Amino acid sequence: MPVAVGEQDFDIIEADDGEPAPLPALKRDKYGQIEATIDNVAKAVARPDFCGLQIRFDQFRDEIMFTPEGAEQWQTFSDADYSRLRITLEQRSFKPVGRELIRDIVLLTADEHPFDSAVTWLNTLEWDGVPRVEHFYRTHFGTEDSQYTRAVSMYMWTALAGRVMSPGCKADMVPILVGAQGCGKSTGVAALSPDPEFFTEIALGEKEDDLARKMRGRLVGEIGELRGLHTKELEAIKAFISRTHENWIPKYREFATQFPRRIVFIGTTNQDEFLADDTGNRRWLPVRVKKVDVDAIREDRLQLWAEARELFNQSGVAFQTAECLATEVHEQHMIKDVWLETVVRWLDEPDVMTGEKPRDREFLRASDVLREALNFDTSRIGKREEMRISGVLQNCGYKRIQRRVDGKTCKVWELVKPPYPL
Repeated sequence: MPVAVGEQDFDIIEADDGEPAPLPALKRDKYGQIEATIDNVAKAVARPDFCGLQIRFDQFRDEIMFTPEGAEQWQTFSDADYSRLRITLEQRSFKPVGRELIRDIVLLTADEHPFDSAVTWLNTLEWDGVPRVEHFYRTHFGTEDSQYTRAVSMYMWTALAGRVMSPGCKADMVPILVGAQGCGKSTGVAALSPDPEFFTEIALGEKEDDLARKMRGRLVGEIGELRGLHTKELEAIKAFISRTHENWIPKYREFATQFPRRIVFIGTTNQDEFLADDTGNRRWLPVRVKKVDVDAIREDRLQLWAEARELFNQSGVAFQTAECLATEVHEQHMIKDVWLETVVRWLDEPDVMTGEKPRDREFLRASDVLREALNFDTSRIGKREEMRISGVLQNCGYKRIQRRVDGKTCKVWELVKPPYPL
């Protein structure tokens, strides 16, 4: 329960202009020493002119911060600062204040005076009115100039600004920068952050509690290892990317707390083929990059952030166009099974007896494709082989359906769309 500080807590003193406000009326013993009660300590710590510190809670960093009275530079409150504050109170006639009491009061004072340093920072930036965001990938990452790369740039920057201005807003798509090793992808991603402290590297295999702590107080996160996008872990990865809040027990707290996500993820890879899930790729926005101009990113960074804030305030996170155009780009980055080329060739080979192409059949059975195209012995066909050939047939434009064949209901494959290009 908050400790209220009202008029009755202050000595009423006529003060000349320029004199400091009267100090709180603190309970003292008969010798004039101030009692180390929770009420006294709360009143004293709430007054920077008495304790020498202004204490607040930074909701972005999720940390207790302080600044010396009269200064403007905020610093993280450390363990040593508790001791310094206890010394100051004793020097101001307090009886010795216990460690637990000073920690409780610092937490209380900070909790009653929250601020968001990220919002404050972004709102101080003035945009010069020159558009840079839409063509950012072409001008700074050397991509082609297309409607798609412009859309991904608009998404990324409005998502970055959105996660500052509206913590936890939906930003569940990940630009993935595809380029040769040494072209500057990772350095360029890190340069997007206004301060190195607000950047972190994310490994998808880390424990969720560790990831939550690592993302605290971060704006930009590079996913440098894309392993898992074509494994059974894919569903968990997609759920992690889509999350808008984290739940964990922070420092200074006893109970779990929910924190809105402030970070935007950006992937980097040297591999052209890294997507395998034909139905769940909407979260990934691949962009081919060439030479990254890191110096230009750093030079234009504040103006890019300022423009992104204006764009977000006008229209929110610009995700629709990027999501729509990404579908065709995904096909260029699908992992091709080594069976795919053989099956595609078989589909277009006329039967030596009938002249019929397998592609022209009304439907296909997985076992028939394995046996005829890949020369599998029927006894060797198991669940693993059927699952693998299912992915190949999907890439060939087939869809699995149920139908009656020879009087029995079974699952077969029917051609529904043109195959992916090899």
